[in-house]
Amino acid sequence: MTPAGLALSNLANWSVQAAALIGAGIVAAELFAWRHPQSRLRFFQALLGFSLLLPLLGPWHRPEAPLDAGGGSVTVRTYEAIAAPGSPSFIDWPALALTLLAGGIVLQLIRLAVSVVKLRSLRRRGKPVAVEGLVGVEVRAVPGIKGPAAFGWSRPVILL
Repeated sequence: MTPAGLALSNLANWSVQAAALIGAGIVAAELFAWRHPQSRLRFFQALLGFSLLLPLLGPWHRPEAPLDAGGGSVTVRTYEAIAAPGSPSFIDWPALALTLLAGGIVLQLIRLAVSVVKLRSLRRRGKPVAVEGLVGVEVRAVPGIKGPAAFGWSRPVILL
């Protein structure tokens, strides 16, 4: 298998494992009937962290080691190809899939960056609003937005 094929296989395996872990976590959260928002948030944050750490725990498919000339056993694999590499009709599908996946990731990161810049602009344009009983959250009135929005990790903001 080509390195790109191995990478796609590893990505598919991780996706299935992460989906199973998150699905089991959602079922567990519903079974335990957690209604306290703070504990649910911490639980799902931990679940997200574990799913992102799964690649460090599981085995990865790696390319086979090069042949050792020092004697010992040798594994030889043969592959059939429809077209030879370098010919006009040869397409490395796993490499093409990884390229498209990487392109999609880059486009989504650009979209995220543009959204963050827009949110910062809305935050600056908004006028502070005093709300009693609300601690640690900034509330701002922004003319022209269609609905309320909340964002921010370290300095949360609610835009009205």
